[in-house]
Amino acid sequence: MYQFRLIERQLGSTKYGSYAASVTGLSYILQLAAARLLRLHAAAPLLPVPVPLVLASFVPFALDVPATSSFSMLGVTCSEKAFVYLSGLQLLLAVGRRGLLASALCVAAGVLHRANFLGLRKLQLPQPLVRALSQAFGPLLGDGTGGAVVMLPSAAAARQHGAGFARGPDLGRGGARRAPQAPAGPPPEPSPEALAMLVGMGFEQSRAAAALQRTHNDVQAAIAQLVG
Repeated sequence: MYQFRLIERQLGSTKYGSYAASVTGLSYILQLAAARLLRLHAAAPLLPVPVPLVLASFVPFALDVPATSSFSMLGVTCSEKAFVYLSGLQLLLAVGRRGLLASALCVAAGVLHRANFLGLRKLQLPQPLVRALSQAFGPLLGDGTGGAVVMLPSAAAARQHGAGFARGPDLGRGGARRAPQAPAGPPPEPSPEALAMLVGMGFEQSRAAAALQRTHNDVQAAIAQLVG
């Protein structure tokens, strides 16, 4: 789930809570319906929490989270997202053959949510339930440094206010802010790929280009400056 923290930061805490509840609930509905229709109660047990949420999250991760770097291995060019997909494959192997159908239904729940099936993307949960989900899943989405994760508004809401979205300030132990470190030297020209990524997130092209120059094309540091 740590690998999917960008989804939470894109949606914001309220919408992510709704997303987590809806895809998890839909996953179990699909699993129970399949077990009843195919009479697989004993042969296909329900997947434990938070496995349905993790599997469903591969859908927005694949379609909505841009790659920031790439590497070549055995002549094949891959992005850093390949490691997350390998982790998903490991999870499927751990689930085993008996859980393959249930795993596929969890991914189907992610597809249905992204397609706004029955208006799921507009679902709004009560704030007490959102806080409970944040407490339950927040530690799994943190950065492991002891710092707080700031829940920002959704990308659409941020664009309406002339801003984008990103993770909160990088806080170290004791709450001290750690400023992004940029390499020494004259600012380079903004990377076309990084610039296109930031513009796609909703930032103005001129501001995005200036932020990339200031941060020497460090995308995460540029986002932090743009929303700072």
